[in-house]
Amino acid sequence: MSDPFTLAPGVIIDARAVILVLSAPFGGSIAAIVSGTIAGTYRISLGGAGAPVGVTVIFASVTIGMVCARLLERHDGGYNIRQLVMLATAGTGQSLLLLLIPFFAPGINASAMIVPHVIANWIGILLLGGFLTNENRRRHEARALERFAITDPLTGLLNRRAFDWSVAEAVNASGQLKGRTGLLIVDIDNFKSFNDRWGHAVGDQVLRHVAEAIKEEVRNVDTVARFGGEEIVVLLPALDVARASAVAERIRTTIDENVFHFSKIVGNVTVSIGVAVGEPAVTFVELFNAADQALYRAKALGRNRIDIDPVPLDTPIAA
Repeated sequence: MSDPFTLAPGVIIDARAVILVLSAPFGGSIAAIVSGTIAGTYRISLGGAGAPVGVTVIFASVTIGMVCARLLERHDGGYNIRQLVMLATAGTGQSLLLLLIPFFAPGINASAMIVPHVIANWIGILLLGGFLTNENRRRHEARALERFAITDPLTGLLNRRAFDWSVAEAVNASGQLKGRTGLLIVDIDNFKSFNDRWGHAVGDQVLRHVAEAIKEEVRNVDTVARFGGEEIVVLLPALDVARASAVAERIRTTIDENVFHFSKIVGNVTVSIGVAVGEPAVTFVELFNAADQALYRAKALGRNRIDIDPVPLDTPIAA
């Protein structure tokens, strides 16, 4: 658009259609509408006899791109060579609109420009589309590697490394909590029996279902991570003991009532949960040890229960 070819005063030909056709397939409908509006406004500002045809070409290019975006399925942020060829071929359809130029600028033989215009747009869409595909796939792979580095592949939860990063953001340089923070340590009761009785595939399924149940019961600001083996930790910012305990009880109840293998009678799954809440003067190590001790007591007292530190065991749990 910045370096157009002038057929006559006010009648120009350029390669803006390449970008306009690709806007929707790679940027989405909003990007296509915005780019089309900007290009159309600019073309109108240039004026001249060819302005009506120019605006029509812009509208057609955006429309073609939006239709192709709906018909062609993008994989990993891009398109394969067959799809790019189809996109380039469809995108050159707007070149036929050059035949309208003589109606607005008599004496100009626009038909002679159609073939070069088609070729230029076809090659441009193919090359730029290929570049965008490669770039998007590179970014997709980079994001996938980032997710792999911080995600537990079995449960989809954050892994130990990602949890440590979350903790680092929650504490100051001395390791003390920046604000009131709750911590839950969730341990699946008798998990080894699932692996021993039905195999590791069933154990893996139990872990996934427990992870899903926990995610359903926490807030978006909470951090849920697989800490190791059958242990899952939940970091709860800005919650007091009563509310952290209520979250733990909801998690325990949900798993007890909804997670099982075969049936509620055969293969019922339960968890024990240690709950602790630390104030800013408390270090995270102290918070973790308190929750770990609470978990140990919950398991020693019969499992399928929560235990709270430092609240006495008989303290009522907030609903």
